[in-house]
Amino acid sequence: MNPTKPLCLPLLLGLLLAVGACGPEQAPVGEEAADAGLDSELPPVDAGALEPDAGLEPLDAGHLDAGNPGSDAGQLDAGEPDAGQVDAGPLPYEDLDSLQGAALEAALYDLVKDHHSLHYDNESKVVMAGPDGFDVVDGMVECLYTGQLFFPHQIDTEGGFNMEHSWPKSEGAGARPAESDLHHLFPTERRINSLRSSHDFGDTPCTTDCRADVGGSKLGPVAGGTELVFQVRPERQGDIARAHFYFAVRYRMNIPSREEAALRRWNLADPPDDRERARNLAIEVHQENRNPFVERPDFVDRIADF
Repeated sequence: MNPTKPLCLPLLLGLLLAVGACGPEQAPVGEEAADAGLDSELPPVDAGALEPDAGLEPLDAGHLDAGNPGSDAGQLDAGEPDAGQVDAGPLPYEDLDSLQGAALEAALYDLVKDHHSLHYDNESKVVMAGPDGFDVVDGMVECLYTGQLFFPHQIDTEGGFNMEHSWPKSEGAGARPAESDLHHLFPTERRINSLRSSHDFGDTPCTTDCRADVGGSKLGPVAGGTELVFQVRPERQGDIARAHFYFAVRYRMNIPSREEAALRRWNLADPPDDRERARNLAIEVHQENRNPFVERPDFVDRIADF
């Protein structure tokens, strides 16, 4: 046996290991796999290409293309009407807008005169408060002064209602056509109708000393005096005021100055509502004229003295 042979093999193995340690560094297997997935032919990303194109104008959020109306829900095209505003068209009696004073009063008289005159008992009362009357709402008739409700058959009965002549019969409304003119007739509870009598309309400061105080309407002494005046409940004051102005024009009557001052205040405080306007048109069906002051309450201020 050769005694050196067992020593050569370990020596050779050690020598090979030393040579491998001095060779080039190899990448780990994991990194090698990751690098293999990248395309080495793709150009590097240019960070400047991600910036906005300098040749394009940035979008101004507050600016809308005028050629694309409606794209901004919060802004309406100035050329389009506001959806919340409806053009009501010209005012009634627009042809009278240049008139005032006596000229306006004369023009209004020409419009309302010569209306179709009804018979008081068997026409005016029936078309107003009969079963199918225009003052019947849901089968009931409301007192103008107190708001009390009655059945139509309770007209002229005990505990019922009457037809109130807002312009008293004793002061010029006692005969046709004024007696039956629907524009100044209103259903009212019998007792309050009697208490109002022919007293002027006006404002009273009465509290405990009122002669009558029902449903918001009162009869009491006028402020600063002793004469009794009748104050209509606030929600129907304008109705009475415009009825009085109509009567003064239609029949060429005068309203006492103190009463007129109160009625002017009432006209402003209680403007026409849908009920009053509908009533005005219903009356036209029966007597072929309307109360212009219901449609144009501003006419009141353009007539200095009724």
